[in-house]
Amino acid sequence: WLSSIQSRCPCSSVFIVITHCEGKRCNESFLLQTNSKISRIIRAHSSLAQSKDELISVVPCPGFLDASQEKFVFWPVSCTKGFGIDALRDQILETATGNPYSNEKIPFLYFQLLKWIEEKKRDMSPPIISRNDLLASA
Repeated sequence: WLSSIQSRCPCSSVFIVITHCEGKRCNESFLLQTNSKISRIIRAHSSLAQSKDELISVVPCPGFLDASQEKFVFWPVSCTKGFGIDALRDQILETATGNPYSNEKIPFLYFQLLKWIEEKKRDMSPPIISRNDLLASA
């Protein structure tokens, strides 16, 4: 999947997120082992890249350190307990606003559609809309 992202979006920032970290299996040993495996995959991918200038950038998680005091290459979160969600959201916003494309113009219709979706989300329980309804309103 790294090469797929690389081919379509070179130089992009990537967040690797591990969910369900509230589970019993997700202990410190599991997190360290998973970080080691993912780090090896990233290193192997980087060594195969044609140009280092176009490599994707995996955004590390500052809240977790491995045995060599390096930041984890993934973000452990729990959707049921909310663990790690706020830090991930903040880092995504910081990374996105630092993106050179973040100042490009966006069609006003996108904002109208976003506003419409937000309004629908408040009225619906659960906040789900069918694809056909979305297309009909856009």
